Amino acid sequence: MNPLYQPTPNTPQKKLQIEPLGPLQLRVMQYIWKSEGGCTASQVHTDLNNVPHAPQLAYTTILTVMRSLAKREYLNQQNSQGRSHVFSVLIGEEDYCTNILAGVLVNDFRNDKTKLLETLDSITCQY
Repeated sequence: MNPLYQPTPNTPQKKLQIEPLGPLQLRVMQYIWKSEGGCTASQVHTDLNNVPHAPQLAYTTILTVMRSLAKREYLNQQNSQGRSHVFSVLIGEEDYCTNILAGVLVNDFRNDKTKLLETLDSITCQY
């Protein structure tokens, strides 16, 4: 298990910050978090390239990202039949988001929850 990863259930242990993912890594993880069970790089490649107006990605790019996420212990990589590898989640979306927000709270807001909430409340989303 990733030494930086701390699950979100109430534990007396200090939670450590998980490293934030890059945009493509996060896009791949969001796809896998929404999928049922594991995914192959081919499935992720096909489905991400079918998103309207999204940049087209090479299969090797997706495979490299997924292998990197497995090496960083965000994903589990298992051999399947033939040459395919099935990747499944090791760090859930809620745990990832909770740890990223905890890092922002501690590092950027000096653990001042009120200031963080005021800042969040002032943000107008344009998406």
